[in-house]
Amino acid sequence: MGSNTSCIRPDATENHISSLEMKIDQYMSLEVQQGFSGVIAISTESGQKIYRAYGYSDKDKGLKNNIETVFDIGSLTKQFTGAAILKLEEEGRLSVNDSLLKFFPSIPNDKRNITIHQLLTHSSGLPYSLGSDFEKLNSGIFLERIFATDLLFIPGEKYSHSHAGYSLLGVLIERVSGVKYEEYLNTKFFSPLGMTSTGYVLPNWDFSNIANGYRKCRNWGKPMDLNWGTEGPYWNLKANAGLLSTAEDLMKWQEALKTDAIFNDVELEKFFYPHIREGDARSYYSYGWVIIKSKRGTDVYAHEGGNGKYLSDWINYADDNVSILVLANDWRPGYDRVATEIAKIIFYPNHEPEINLLKVDCYNSFPKNRIGQYGQEFIDLLISGDSTLVEGFANRSMGNYVFNKYSNDFVFGTLKYIQKDCGPLTINQIFVINNRFMEVSASRKSDNQDIKIQFTFDKDDSYKIKQLYYKSP
Repeated sequence: MGSNTSCIRPDATENHISSLEMKIDQYMSLEVQQGFSGVIAISTESGQKIYRAYGYSDKDKGLKNNIETVFDIGSLTKQFTGAAILKLEEEGRLSVNDSLLKFFPSIPNDKRNITIHQLLTHSSGLPYSLGSDFEKLNSGIFLERIFATDLLFIPGEKYSHSHAGYSLLGVLIERVSGVKYEEYLNTKFFSPLGMTSTGYVLPNWDFSNIANGYRKCRNWGKPMDLNWGTEGPYWNLKANAGLLSTAEDLMKWQEALKTDAIFNDVELEKFFYPHIREGDARSYYSYGWVIIKSKRGTDVYAHEGGNGKYLSDWINYADDNVSILVLANDWRPGYDRVATEIAKIIFYPNHEPEINLLKVDCYNSFPKNRIGQYGQEFIDLLISGDSTLVEGFANRSMGNYVFNKYSNDFVFGTLKYIQKDCGPLTINQIFVINNRFMEVSASRKSDNQDIKIQFTFDKDDSYKIKQLYYKSP
């Protein structure tokens, strides 16, 4: 069970505070039981500010999350890149209608007419990414690679999310401003707004207050442990994701967006305008925000972010003057619905909250239940190396779904192949989600190579194996 640290702004009425606070606390206590670890921040129409912190920023050291804990905010970074472009436009140094040829004279012909607007709205035709977030890629090599890629479609033709496109915007910001990407953000936004815990490397970080990221019970360390350079992440990540921040700093930014503290009304309107529809979805993309209508017909701007360890979700109900921010550092399925559940608590007084996170458990050996029994039988089959046991195992442990979808020969042949390829092994960890999914991380004794076995179980068929996935080097 995690910690619970709270902060309430004192100028809201006590009755409203106690009522809303109680409902949110009751709901979040249930999500914490499912493993929620992170911080939530809420700003209500009355001006009430609620902060809550749960779980641990570093489990090994017993350090708890608090309202000043620093998180990787993922794709929430894109709004700052979009804001920087609009600030440069306000300063008269570019226009969002400018083509890339103006700034990159050697750009190939197929990309020279891509506009800044198309980069901002994911309509440039550039690919989703150029490779690993943590590849050591400087801006020069990044440009060479992105200019050499094939476009997915004619620029402006449709929407297709592109991290690479936003990183290119980051390079453009540096080229136009004459300073590093983070320095421009810090000078124009973070320092003036008192956002002292937002950035890559410029803040005076207290590293003990930067949350470690967790996934499948593994401690992935801090963001800068995953291959950063002296200026922060490299260019497959920079400007599209990976900024670090706190709930308090982000709420300062949200408050500033209601004023002229960031840029003028013309740029602000562009910032939140629904420029392009996101494929077949009912949402639209602006300049780093997703624009959508709530079920009540009100205007909403929102965005999610995450890298599988850290997760972020920010929903702003513009017409209601309500903001809900969720920052988390321990991946669990269902995080993307926590903020919307809090919104239902705020807008629908009689709403009965639903639990969204799926419970995740980790074991060093198989759990003492039915899925653990099936998993152990499969591992015993691999270790035995006896192919004559395959048919008996399959008939006992594989569910009707498998035999209805595949022939007996295919099922038995696949199991024999896995058995031969794997052989004896050592189990490192077993990861379970809601008794529906189990992943076994192990090492083959023959060559000490890591292998992965994933089971999906059918609760309607005595939890027998519904799907089996085996991955070897």
